[in-house]
Amino acid sequence: MNRQDVPAAHLLVKANDAKSSDLPNIEEALEIYFSVIGKGRQKLFFITARRYAGYLIQCLGIRPIDEYSSKDATILREWLVNKGISKSSLRRAFSSLKAVINFVILEHGLTCQNPFTKVYLPNNDDAKKRHAISEINRLKIQQQYIKIDDDIRWLISLIMDTAMRFSEAVGLMCSDIYLDHEIPHLTVKPHLHRRLKTQSMGAYCFPRYASEHRCHANSASASASASAALNRWIKTVGGKDDVIHGLRHSFRDRLRALETPTDLIDQLGGWSMRTVGQGYGDGYSLHMLMKYMQKLEQ
Repeated sequence: MNRQDVPAAHLLVKANDAKSSDLPNIEEALEIYFSVIGKGRQKLFFITARRYAGYLIQCLGIRPIDEYSSKDATILREWLVNKGISKSSLRRAFSSLKAVINFVILEHGLTCQNPFTKVYLPNNDDAKKRHAISEINRLKIQQQYIKIDDDIRWLISLIMDTAMRFSEAVGLMCSDIYLDHEIPHLTVKPHLHRRLKTQSMGAYCFPRYASEHRCHANSASASASASAALNRWIKTVGGKDDVIHGLRHSFRDRLRALETPTDLIDQLGGWSMRTVGQGYGDGYSLHMLMKYMQKLEQ
């Protein structure tokens, strides 16, 4: 049958080769990866990794990781393209598979090669570039959310002047805000959105989106729905291409206009450090951060 042109011929293996490898199969490799890399990660991390491994299984079946070949990698690529997946999603899928297999190879000291490492992937030219909301549109949005003054508009206001990511803002807890401090500020830190030992209705800043029972920021579909609701309002006030994430870009541009040091901008907005040197020291003090935040008001 291997010599016949039949559907799914690439899934066939010789009977005496079925147990030719003792290495972990792709499902086992995924669990090994999760057991170390997954510690402290949010639910979405596991969902997406399982989805990409699922693509591989649907296309090529469950095999030990050393029984996938470079030819199999090209078969998977074409299968995903025919499935209609975008170029950006295609690259993310292969990036995830490479990370899982590379980790298992290194962790177990294996000598096999990762067949998904050198496969050709088309350029990610279909990805939409997110842009900053113009200052004119930002001011329009600001004027309107002050007038309406409800929790949805508070969320938009928070993101506009802190550059918090949507998931960070939605999951913010009241204990993360320090209004009585010498320098009022908030901290962005990971929460496992654990169940509270004692029920506290005021624990979350945005109970519409987060509570002790669920947090939309941890659900891909719910998070998309929540951000879509905010985006619809922003588009009606600002411009048709304006979205909530554009406020994060705008925040950076506003600080650039004040000639703010790049690493200070990164610290304020939670952007990753670009150089090794930025990782040295304790960063800027609250007093220095406040100095530039106050300049935004001028």
